[in-house]
Amino acid sequence: MEKRHLGPKRKGDIAELHVASLLLSDPALEVFTAACDDGHGSDLAVRSTRTGRWYSVQVKAGGSTVNPWIKADRFRATSDFLVAAVMLDERGLPGQTFLIPGAAWLEDTSGCLGKNDDGGANGPYVEVRTMAAMHAPALQAYDALFMLSKL
Repeated sequence: MEKRHLGPKRKGDIAELHVASLLLSDPALEVFTAACDDGHGSDLAVRSTRTGRWYSVQVKAGGSTVNPWIKADRFRATSDFLVAAVMLDERGLPGQTFLIPGAAWLEDTSGCLGKNDDGGANGPYVEVRTMAAMHAPALQAYDALFMLSKL
């Protein structure tokens, strides 16, 4: 089989479908997809029938060489804004997945959730520090399957 490079759009689509499937596996969650990607920082909307709360979910894919990140102007540090960070392997298959409330960036002291106010080439951003082994234990608190029960 010929190995093909997956572009950013394809990786994002894979990650979004993976997260939607995880969320749909919980019968208490209703999942809605956007009709179009308007760049406002929300890929999925979720309503919890357990709590009656609505959540906005921004899905980001990462891999072995890049941390999932979000432009600061598309990020909200609130409990109803969720960042879904999906780690893709070299073939583009989803692996470890994290579901992190935006408010965690205000509360986390482990260093696994980062913020760069000076920014990179695309400006200021927040990131999920998945590449450094030292952050792996702290990130387990945000494992997607564990976090589902909290929604």
